[in-house]
Amino acid sequence: MNKLLIVIDDQATGDYLQRTMVERGFHTAVVLGVQPMVEFCQIHSPDFTILDLDMPGNDVWGAVQYVKTIRDLANMPILGVSNDTSPMALQKAQDSGLSGMLPKQTDINTLISTVNQIMTASQPDNTTQPAAPAAASPATGGGEGSLNRLLNISAEVAEIADRLKARVGEFGDEGPELFEYITSSSGDIRDKLGTIAVSDLADKNLRHDFRNMIGSVTGFSELLLMEPDLSDDATQGFTRLREVSKDFVDILDEQKAAAA
Repeated sequence: MNKLLIVIDDQATGDYLQRTMVERGFHTAVVLGVQPMVEFCQIHSPDFTILDLDMPGNDVWGAVQYVKTIRDLANMPILGVSNDTSPMALQKAQDSGLSGMLPKQTDINTLISTVNQIMTASQPDNTTQPAAPAAASPATGGGEGSLNRLLNISAEVAEIADRLKARVGEFGDEGPELFEYITSSSGDIRDKLGTIAVSDLADKNLRHDFRNMIGSVTGFSELLLMEPDLSDDATQGFTRLREVSKDFVDILDEQKAAAA
């Protein structure tokens, strides 16, 4: 699952992204514009698309909806990049079925990390996995340990979010609304974890729900880390949120492998 399509209207930037992604092991194609994107997807089936949402014209969203009507591409992840990452723009991206959105000034390593994270999260649970032991060892924290680890992480996320509330004025004009997505997702995660048993983690749909919720914590932490006036404490807080969110996903991946 490494066929990547880059849709952009700037050849130089497209060439740079293509070279970089090829170096990271992706099979990459670049198309310049919305109509070439549609034509490409009518013939080929990329696994993932990076889409410039700021291209001229008003048909980028229509193209997204058209591509999603193609049977083999209905669930293809699309990562938007845009100069507009306001809450309204983020909501529109989510409503249109995008898997995420990043600011255009995002550094290349963060872009690649986000692509890999979304691709991992979108893989069907019947993907062939390495053989797993019949019972997880204590070192992997399987079974009851996995649920406890998830609960501990969710508690840490809530604690960090609660601490950061006092600094919400540092987060920019849209910061309070963006931060609310983190606190809301944190609460949703804790509520859902409080209603399940260890055996429920074998349910791929439940794991998918958790991935979406923790993905909000990761994504909005990334956005808020780009604010220029963050204090060291806020920077450390959002950085820690990214770290524990990755740990959360790693535990879900352990459960996916165990259920295979």
